[in-house]
Amino acid sequence: MQAPRLATIVKRVTILQTSATGEVTPVTFFSKDVKKKKKATPGFRTLEDAVERMVDAQKAFADTLSNRSKDSRRKKEDGILRDMGSNVFRAFRSGRRKLRVPNLPF
Repeated sequence: MQAPRLATIVKRVTILQTSATGEVTPVTFFSKDVKKKKKATPGFRTLEDAVERMVDAQKAFADTLSNRSKDSRRKKEDGILRDMGSNVFRAFRSGRRKLRVPNLPF
């Protein structure tokens, strides 16, 4: 059944149906999903988001560095030491992308 076109103010449409025994039962015909408010102080919400982005960036850095170091170790003798500079630089770039800070000089 297709959802009806209703005004945006309408949250729910309930139809009362009568059964064969004469009992009236409410049937919800349409209900709109209502978003819950976040339970946080607005000033702390931005701080929480910043901390979450930093944690995600550190995780991306660590994962990238770990994967690239494993590949270097597997491909060459002393590869982890030879490729350390480029691996750290690329991992830093991956973390910076996750952090979404566009104007860092490096």
